[in-house]
Amino acid sequence: MNTVGSQLLNIATRQLDKMTAVEAWEAKEKDYLKNLIECAEINRKKFDGDFYILTTVKNEEIFNKYLPMPVLREYFIALKDCPTPNYDQNLYFYNSKLEQIEFIWSIPDRETSQMLHANRDIVDESEKWLLKFVLDYADGTLFRLMKSRNGEQIDSPLLDPDKSAKTE
Repeated sequence: MNTVGSQLLNIATRQLDKMTAVEAWEAKEKDYLKNLIECAEINRKKFDGDFYILTTVKNEEIFNKYLPMPVLREYFIALKDCPTPNYDQNLYFYNSKLEQIEFIWSIPDRETSQMLHANRDIVDESEKWLLKFVLDYADGTLFRLMKSRNGEQIDSPLLDPDKSAKTE
């Protein structure tokens, strides 16, 4: 029987035999950039002006029992407003006047974020850029940035427990 799962297993097995880990990473990175640019090109025609591109990864669990490695799919979602920061996302801003994509933030999955946060004093130099986003997410800096980019009030009751208690 020639099922989708068996086809994926055949492809995955062949790719593992032919590629080193570095080659696989480079191929993934190349596809990521291609998909990011494609998302920007498609959506610049749909949106009147600037917009955001949110990238997130979904573990396709249905295939995990059939394959020797997890199947992860990346999604590229165009949004008019800046989304609420959350785990497992990268955010970009498409500036329509300059026709440029600007990187805004990267927040790893919950487990990685917690590990980086707990070990912030000993994080390797190569991971400090990511640690900064984890810390900014944890202390509300990215949430305030989102509110500012959306033209919302910074002093939301959600950010100030004293104000929240007084309004109830």
